[in-house]
Amino acid sequence: MVVKVPKATQNETIRRKFADQIRYEKEILANLRGAVTGYLPKYYHSVQTNFEYRNYLLMDYIQGPTLADELILKKSTLTHSSNMHILIHISNAIRFLQKYDVAHLDLSPSNILVVKDNLIKLIDFG
Repeated sequence: MVVKVPKATQNETIRRKFADQIRYEKEILANLRGAVTGYLPKYYHSVQTNFEYRNYLLMDYIQGPTLADELILKKSTLTHSSNMHILIHISNAIRFLQKYDVAHLDLSPSNILVVKDNLIKLIDFG
């Protein structure tokens, strides 16, 4: 498991923004908790405090590089077949979210984890 914690900052406006982002992600994951999908991390619990606008999420730790790490940092050259496999899974994940009227507000290679067998997990909905 992993605890998602907002970034520490002295700026109250930024603290509130991070708290809102985590609250939004918590709502999405909580609402989709009963839906069967392999495209999202499993969400367990959240804690909201009034102390410095802190919200915390407790969710599954997912091991694997982000798509950005895989493609850019490692300079990996995925095969055409692997690329298509990953793209199909991304489009299936987006279709799943649309079915529940959820929009991923930051869909980018750094928010897509590549797990075993080139399956994907969408992270960071804020």
